[in-house]
Amino acid sequence: MYSFDTLEAITKPSEDERSRAVDVRKDGNRALKDGDVEGALGLYSKAAQIDPFSEVTFTCKATALIKLERFEEAVLDCSTA
Repeated sequence: MYSFDTLEAITKPSEDERSRAVDVRKDGNRALKDGDVEGALGLYSKAAQIDPFSEVTFTCKATALIKLERFEEAVLDCSTA
């Protein structure tokens, strides 16, 4: 998980990277809609690595974690968002 100190050291993503992260997150949304929660979680995690400043991505990831009953991890992702 990211802390505020870590985020200060991370360079903000470029517009291309942000766009790629959105596309990956959308793939995660499709996977979640299709019932592939593990697949969605993996895609949300990938999107978060590309753009660690996206609150939406961390919220989506937390949703998948809640569906998997991984509540403590979900709280951490919500705190990051």
